[in-house]
Parts: sequence; C-alpha cells; structure tokens
Amino acid sequence: MKNYKTALGESVFTQSILKSKFIAYLSHIESEQQAVDFINSIRKKHSDATHNCYAYTLLKNNIGRSSDDGEPSGTAGKPIYEVIKGEQLFDTVIVVTRYFGGTLLGTGGLVRAYGSSAKGVLNQSQIVTMEETELHRIIIDYKFLDPINRFIEKNADVKTADTIYGEKITMDIQIKNGKTDDIKTCFSDITSNNFVINFIKTDYLPW
Repeated sequence: MKNYKTALGESVFTQSILKSKFIAYLSHIESEQQAVDFINSIRKKHSDATHNCYAYTLLKNNIGRSSDDGEPSGTAGKPIYEVIKGEQLFDTVIVVTRYFGGTLLGTGGLVRAYGSSAKGVLNQSQIVTMEETELHRIIIDYKFLDPINRFIEKNADVKTADTIYGEKITMDIQIKNGKTDDIKTCFSDITSNNFVINFIKTDYLPW
C-alpha cells in the first residue's frame, strides 16, 4: 500500500438517543498496545457507564478488531468498525461509551446509534492521507544552503525534516516515494554534484 488515510489526534462527539447518552472517542494509534491503552483509559474514565464498545484498525498486518462490550452481538462493535472501514481508515480507534437511559433501542436502534456516534466523532476529526516517503540525509557546503532551501520550499515532493549546522550542513529530508531520482538530479544541478546523500528509512507522513 503506497498511501492510506488515517485520523490524526483525538476527538470527542456526544449525542443522546431516547435518553441514552452516547460519547464517542477517537484516537490515532500506531500499534495494538496504543489501541488497548486508549480503550482502557476510556473504560477507566467511564467506569460507571453501561457499555464501552470499540473498534480499531491498524495498517501493519492489516489488523481490525471490535467489541460489543455486553451489547447484543453485532450491534455495537461491528457498526463502529464498519464506519472506520467505510472511510478506508487505518491506525484509528473509536470507543463509544453508553449510559443507558431506561429505554430499549432494539437491535436496529443500537446499530444506528453506535454507527452514528462513530460517524459523528469522525466528522470532528482531522482526516489525512499518509503518503509513503523516503527519509534521506544530505551533506552540503554552506554556500548551497540558500539555493537548496529555496528549491525545497517550491517543490511539493520534498520537505525538510531537520538541519544540523556543523563544519558542513547536514539536512534530513523527506521525499515522496518515486521522486528520489528527480530530487537527486536537481540537487546535483544546484551543487554542481558537490553533495552527499544517504538513504535512512521509508516512512509514512501526512503530506
């Protein structure tokens, strides 16, 4: 997978349906342990709630999990999960807390309530496309710093991650996947081939 979508940060959405209160929490995650920790934090925060149902997806190993947490099977975790997958999101967890208000919603009502709660918190969230990038480190003389920076500022395929000022300039740069050869050619033209570039790792970043 070259690119994928995810939700950044954390968001909250609250609604009431037939006197039951639903509070949906969303968080960006990058591991199953982070998902578990977030779910447990919501359970602790709402230890007095009737249910804390959840679903999450992870890009690595294409993991997807959900829990009805005592609601009738398939009426809570699954609709939350379907909302996440419907938006083609990865590395995202949603927990929907329910405080029972005394009126039974029925299986269809529960599915709609948990699904709409998940959609509500997604609407409050920042959804971004994570693009596959390559992190490289370049070493250049000081006289090339300004023209290199001007080039990076105008080019949509490369970003500066870090700059170290020593005997020479050391810059960590992120390059969109498939654009490395083009960027190297431009650096070569700017510096008359007086630069060093080394690949560090492949990563995913919002672009």
